[in-house]
Amino acid sequence: MGRMISIEVDEVIFKLLQEHGTPFVDSPNDVLRKLLLTESETLQPSSSTHLVTNTKVIKPSKGRGHHMDTYTFVRKVLEEDFVGRFGKVGRYRFMFENDDTRIYFQNYNQSDSNLWYRISETAWRTMNTPGKNGFIYFTNPAEGVAYCIPVKAIKSQMIAARWNRDYLEVNIDHLRKRWRELNWEIGQYLKKYDF
Repeated sequence: MGRMISIEVDEVIFKLLQEHGTPFVDSPNDVLRKLLLTESETLQPSSSTHLVTNTKVIKPSKGRGHHMDTYTFVRKVLEEDFVGRFGKVGRYRFMFENDDTRIYFQNYNQSDSNLWYRISETAWRTMNTPGKNGFIYFTNPAEGVAYCIPVKAIKSQMIAARWNRDYLEVNIDHLRKRWRELNWEIGQYLKKYDF
């Protein structure tokens, strides 16, 4: 994807972009990429391309696993695991909700035995909205997997581990399927996707 450049479009073109995109998931850049590039150009970025996720800037994995960008992977997981339409929550690029469910995707798109994520204080507060079933997905599109953990389960384990900070550090030992900070075996929450 490289460096982002701003452009202006008129109302007709903007409506066309909206018609071709998945609401609250695809950015205008995602839609243009789908319309203008062939599938091989879209799925195999150049070696200098970096993927920007809500955790950090990382180089895409080489050789192993899936060759799917984070946005596409998140969209497919949302479509496969949930029914109905979801809208984007506030300023969060990867947080979605409907009337009774809120989902937050944290993404690390690199084949690795250690998966690193961080949930800020404001994001964690937002995920704890009363009346919503909350789920946090710690995804690794490079390997086609995600740890899909209910917010209620995370809160219970935070108490058990005496984690009293307002944010979450998430360092997952992917080989042992263990969340280090909370001393928690999370293999039961691991899902594999075959897109």
